[in-house]
Formats: sequence, C-alpha cells, structure tokens
Amino acid sequence: MFGNIKCSIDSIKQLIKTKNRHCMKFYKLLLVFLLVSSVIKAQDFQGKAIYQSKFRFDMRLDSTQVSPAQQQQIMEMMRKQLEKNFELFFDKNTSIYKEEARLEQEAGGFGGMMVMIGGAMNGRHFKDVKNKSFTKESELMGKNFLIKDSLKVYNWKLVNETKSIGNYLCFKAIATVKNPAMSLNFGRGGGRNNQNQTENNTQTQAAPQDMIVEAWYSPEVPVNNGPGEYWGLPGLIMEVNADRISLQLVSLDLNPKDRIQIKELDKGKVVSQKEYDDIVKAKTEEMRQNFEGGQRGNNTHGIQIRM
Repeated sequence: MFGNIKCSIDSIKQLIKTKNRHCMKFYKLLLVFLLVSSVIKAQDFQGKAIYQSKFRFDMRLDSTQVSPAQQQQIMEMMRKQLEKNFELFFDKNTSIYKEEARLEQEAGGFGGMMVMIGGAMNGRHFKDVKNKSFTKESELMGKNFLIKDSLKVYNWKLVNETKSIGNYLCFKAIATVKNPAMSLNFGRGGGRNNQNQTENNTQTQAAPQDMIVEAWYSPEVPVNNGPGEYWGLPGLIMEVNADRISLQLVSLDLNPKDRIQIKELDKGKVVSQKEYDDIVKAKTEEMRQNFEGGQRGNNTHGIQIRM
C-alpha cells in the first residue's frame, strides 16, 4: 500500500518538473491529496494477532502420598488450565488484548488456586500507548475490578540478533524488570510440623528479583504495541519470554476486512494496580487459611506451587 503511494508521489514530482505552469497547480493539489490520503490510511491501520501462552512452574507434593503418575496428571491438568490463546486487536495507538473464547475446562480440586494464579489474565486489557495508560478487567472471587494505571516503562536494549517468526523478520530486545514471583504454600494442619508449616505459609509471595524480559519485534508492522502489558518497541512484539512465562505469535492478520472497534473498558470497580495487588494478596491469604482449616486434623501433606 505505502509502496504504491510512494511511487505515485514520485511520478507526480517528476511531472511537476516537466509540465508547464498551467498544469503545475493541478499536480501540486494532487500531490497534497495523496499525501493526506497516505496519512489517513496510516491512521486507519489495524491488525489482529493471536498469541499462545506457555508456562513453566514448580509443583512439589509429598511423594509418600502422591505417586509420580498422579503428580504428572496434576501437572498436566494445571498446564491445560494455564496455557491459552489470546487475541490482540490493535491500531496505531490503542489495543485490546483478551483471551480467545474456548470451552470451559474442569479444574478439579485446584479450581481456587487456578483462579488466584490466573486472575490477572482473565479479563480484557486495553492499552493506549500514545497516552501511556492502560485499563484492565479482572474478576476475582466473583467481584469485577477495573484496574486503571500508567503503563509500565520498559528500558529496552536493542540487540543485534534476528530471526523469522512466520513471514516477518524480527529483531531482539531485552529489558530488566522486577519479578514479583508468587509462591503458594498449602501445608498440612496439626502435628509436630505445625510450626514449620505456619512459617512456610506466611511466605506466600517471594521477594521481587531482577528478571530479564526477552522480546522479538518486527518493524514491518509499524505499531508500538504487543501482547499483554508489553509495548515500547519500534514494531509489533511477536514473542515474549519472561522467566517462566512465554507468549508466542500464532497468526497475524493486517488490515482485516471487518473493521475493529477498540474502545476503553468501563465496567468494574476502579482501582490502581497497587490497590489490586493488595487485594490479591489478602485473598490469597484468606484462601490459604480456609484450605488449612478444612484440612486441619487430616493426614494431608504439603503442596507448593511457584509461578
């Protein structure tokens, strides 16, 4: 599209040089029209990208109570719950990121934990990269929240490495961020290990540590955007690898026939990111205490999941 416009503009410039003055005004007006049209088309630029999430997590169960085969079955169930496809609808300045519709899967006895682990991913995510702001939906324990805050600033370092993702040439960038890794500990109640259990269970969130975020972006798609909270590179972010989470492009459709309506979200209790994080922390502690209360006195051994 843009290549054809450039050729037309170059041709008109050549005509302006060769034609007489009577035609010059007309060609100049036509040149202005083409330039304005190219700007309007660039502003109308839209696309739809689909990403697949991949998770790596630790899960430790008491081997005297749970066989290796059972542990593998539980890990597979959790993997299916956490690995999803996400859709990113974007234009030059804004985007909507949301989970692709799918049939609900049974979470078994770990349904509550899946809600807590995946809570930040269960709603739509609106980004405005021009104004550096975001609005994100989240449903937590039956309550709808609307998180409104400033976009996280990534100090990207461009790396001299390339690879192809689909039909697009991509370049590598890295950034260092703080990783608030979550560790959920569910120990058994009662008995001589009760004190150790209490000490372990109070540490439901590990201390933030430096984490390297690796991103691959393509300048062939001229938007300052990407999946989830990621943005800030001179081209669409096609892949992200961050500690135990990766997001990988599955498909990309530029300027789809059906126009995309991207609107800011407006349903839910408005909170800042910090306020929401505090709510999640409190709910996690409440869930842990309820779990222990239901298991106290039973011969139930510890479960630890680290994200």
